[in-house]
Amino acid sequence: MKAPAYPAPKTLRELDRLLANSTGPSAHIIVLHPPLAARLLRRNTKNRNLRTAMVEDYVRDIQAGTWPLNGEAIKLDAQGNVLDGQHRLHAVVKADEPVTTFIVGGLPPEAQTTMDSGMRRTTADALSLADETNDITVAAILRKVWSWQQGDRRFTRRISPTTTESRALLEKHPEIRRSAEIAMRTRAAFPHIPQSALGTAHFLFNAIDPDGCAWFFQRLGDG
Repeated sequence: MKAPAYPAPKTLRELDRLLANSTGPSAHIIVLHPPLAARLLRRNTKNRNLRTAMVEDYVRDIQAGTWPLNGEAIKLDAQGNVLDGQHRLHAVVKADEPVTTFIVGGLPPEAQTTMDSGMRRTTADALSLADETNDITVAAILRKVWSWQQGDRRFTRRISPTTTESRALLEKHPEIRRSAEIAMRTRAAFPHIPQSALGTAHFLFNAIDPDGCAWFFQRLGDG
């Protein structure tokens, strides 16, 4: 099935014309290219502090081709000022690749005070929605395994995988589910080590020596 052809405005004038609606706010799906994202950032005059880690998360998803069209929108007021979406705009510029996104224009400026007031959905939330067993423990192990694979062997960097990266890692290594089960069982018998550390250790040890790993965790569970 051929993908729909969404408009790809090149200038702010073209975008303003697309969003023009005398009766109130309007929403569209567009292909947002880096030059237009950079121009929109000039209209980002009143927003919260930029979170670099969040921008980097988005950049990795964009460059991996896993950026989702999930209903989240870049939001502009009636004058075209950015009310919400600065992190996505910065990510598009830094990734230097276009994304398909919703964009909403014509909102009242005061609407900004109610944006992003909910709790951000975590990887554990996403796994729970997918009916994943032991979602919290699996998510914690995925975070540590991903960090280990990025070279952070002491888990000291302030960087975490995105939900998309975590789900891709679980798809590649479904045995992490087994590591989570063993971590929870071992933790019940030996409550001195966090489940995330136990599960990560099991995953890494099992990849090197499955028999030795099984013996070690049996002894650890015996206390």
